Amino acid sequence: MNDNVVEERFRLTGEERFLQGHFPGFPIMPGVVQLGFACRCARKMLGRDAAPKCVKKMKFSALIRPGEDVLMRVERRGDGEFAYEFRKGDEVCSSGLLLF
Repeated sequence: MNDNVVEERFRLTGEERFLQGHFPGFPIMPGVVQLGFACRCARKMLGRDAAPKCVKKMKFSALIRPGEDVLMRVERRGDGEFAYEFRKGDEVCSSGLLLF
């Protein structure tokens, strides 16, 4: 990897607070939490605390559930522009473009 790409692997245990009530009996990782993780990573790459001005091309295409191995990838594409993606193996779960 290089300085323009960060990848983080994780697995939800089912005990995460953000899963409470989302949804009872069928927990899934909320899209807003995925977006928050990607923004936090992009802010670290920027080296400053900032809120995104815009989110473009946001797409949710598969659910993330407890016990699944997930890869979050954030790539700096330009000055203040970051593409993000959450994957389970070869399957893209969500993606988008953050503009800071």
